[in-house]
Amino acid sequence: PVGRITVVTSTEPGKRIKVKCNVTDNEQKPCSSALVYVYQTSAKGWYSDTAAHILKNEGDMRHARLFGYVYTDANGDFEIETIRPSGYPGSDLPAHIHIVMWKDEKYVPGVPGELLFDDDERLTPERKLRAIREGFLVSSNTGT
Repeated sequence: PVGRITVVTSTEPGKRIKVKCNVTDNEQKPCSSALVYVYQTSAKGWYSDTAAHILKNEGDMRHARLFGYVYTDANGDFEIETIRPSGYPGSDLPAHIHIVMWKDEKYVPGVPGELLFDDDERLTPERKLRAIREGFLVSSNTGT
């Protein structure tokens, strides 16, 4: 789909959220028709339906149960309707949504690999600074 994707079914446990994103190029021009892949853990912090991880802390990119593909629209916008993920059980890593992108069928390096949540108690000030240094996004809830 273009512009919007729903990653979860209506019966998925967890707090419903809507993530609105805008993609621009290095000159701040909208990046339209980029293919975006998102994946995340469940409200339990699990990628699969039977366990937290298949590949340890590698994100389980090919094994995530909650995932989706969406194209950016003409303005570079896309929206994800999902549930708020949880951090991995037995870990102090904050909750996050993974983001991978391709433009013109080429992988786009430098895309923020993760979206973290500013109000996550696991996102300590030190972790937040590190995440920003590493190019991740840290978003706050706007209440809308």
